[in-house]
Amino acid sequence: QTRSVFVCQTTLKSALSSSGPLCKRGVSSKHRGIERERMAQVAQHQHQQQLPHKAAVAEEDGEKEGPSTFKVIPNPAVAASGDDATATKEMREITWQELAEHNKPHDMWIGVHGRVYDMTPWSAYHPGGKYILHMAAGREATHLFESYHKLSSRAILGSSKCPCVGKLISTEFPLYAGDSKFYTALRTKAEKYFRDNGWKSVRAITPFVLFNTFFIVGGMLSMYYMAGFAEGWNIWWRMFFAFLGGVFHHLSMVHLWHDMSHFSYGDSPMFWEWFPTLNGWLVGGSMEAWRHRHVLGHHIYTNVCGVDPDLGIYRAAPTPPMKPYKKKWEAFGNNVIVMRQKFQPLLYIVIVLQMQLDDWRTIPQKCMESFKFNDPHVLRFYIPVTMFYVYRLILPWTIGAISFPATIGLFLLTEAVAGTMFGYFSQISHISTEVAWPTGTPIPKDWAELQVLTARDYSQDSKFWTYISGYLNYQVMHHLFPGIAPYHYVPLLPILKETCAEFNIPYKVQPSFWAAVQDHWKHLAQFQTMLKDPKYANRDIKPHAH
Repeated sequence: QTRSVFVCQTTLKSALSSSGPLCKRGVSSKHRGIERERMAQVAQHQHQQQLPHKAAVAEEDGEKEGPSTFKVIPNPAVAASGDDATATKEMREITWQELAEHNKPHDMWIGVHGRVYDMTPWSAYHPGGKYILHMAAGREATHLFESYHKLSSRAILGSSKCPCVGKLISTEFPLYAGDSKFYTALRTKAEKYFRDNGWKSVRAITPFVLFNTFFIVGGMLSMYYMAGFAEGWNIWWRMFFAFLGGVFHHLSMVHLWHDMSHFSYGDSPMFWEWFPTLNGWLVGGSMEAWRHRHVLGHHIYTNVCGVDPDLGIYRAAPTPPMKPYKKKWEAFGNNVIVMRQKFQPLLYIVIVLQMQLDDWRTIPQKCMESFKFNDPHVLRFYIPVTMFYVYRLILPWTIGAISFPATIGLFLLTEAVAGTMFGYFSQISHISTEVAWPTGTPIPKDWAELQVLTARDYSQDSKFWTYISGYLNYQVMHHLFPGIAPYHYVPLLPILKETCAEFNIPYKVQPSFWAAVQDHWKHLAQFQTMLKDPKYANRDIKPHAH
């Protein structure tokens, strides 16, 4: 096939040859003991040769673990500091299934760097609050921990407040095998920048952030009122107001709800937990579902097909999925992605509607793709979202100034504008001809390096595109530092470029928004060609056939 898509090249065969054999069901205890000794020898050899330290797919002890269980070979070089001085071989072995059981507010275990820590005692002292810990509880959370904390935070792991309870021997999702010093160097320089410039908080609400919040929320409500309730306007003016309502809807998603989902808007844990409920009132979506889709899924497994939930919507990955995506709203997924090239600008019209509708399936099932909710707050979804549809679809034609057909039409126009804007601004950085599509078990690169390679920034010299995209044109910076306020991205950019050059990591930027869009369309066109290739037909991504 001819395509200019960079795909991280590794095969299951090479992963197994470097990380150990597949464990088959029904193997005797004697043979399992032999296999464990062999795995230990492999681990020692890998450490000496500085090879990947995380292992391949396995099915443990005859248990039905599903299609993707990944065995961990911990590397002592990346083990956390603190009081955790127990030798790895003496630790209790914990599978991801057992880890997943400890996901209650009174019982929270988290996996970090191959070890499992009981965060329950620490939850009362955690600066980010108990809500965040509970969301991460029962999961392998290495890259969540590293990307949202200072380097010094590692010291808490293994202490009396976060005791180590064992070593993690398998994970539900693939692990990253690389152990580059790039991220440590970058974070060290970034922390120095904040100290030198007197920033006590990396997510402080500045006067501009406060003004922008009132501007966006006020603009949304004003446009909704003018389109559906104000007297004296003809349908063309109402369509104009509905269009602007879609613009403000998009701005609220990229400036407000996106930042709040990453806990980068202010420093109040109570605010992070409760204020995003307005997301349901204003845009008809679930913040909890979004956090599982975006924070737990997309940010940790960017462009990993079968795991990154975004690729379950857009279906534009050139690699086979590691796990099958759940079939939902096929008409909005596969059928849209394979539209003829001249219709590709219409690709994302239905994306906001799709996410709104999909939340009604996600919340009752307590699962966003493969990412299970620990304790979904059902009323926080149903009450606000129900009121959203009441004032958007019922009140305008019952007590407002327009008819029922006009209400439906204006609502769809607003959501289409919001979907088109949000779809393009959120996807052109990741679905492109020159980004990485990681594969392999384990993924044979460092997580932080892949955050640079799986995204492509654009228009960094334009204040207009920076604002209208909600700083998503600084996608690489956002993935490396998701917990800081976006207004820090611009001054941190020279540090990122310098560190990438120091570690020979290619950091590419499209000169304009339109160049990024054209590259995005080019990728989609190539993807359509791949779908017709017989070699690709056997893969689990193909157009839905009627």
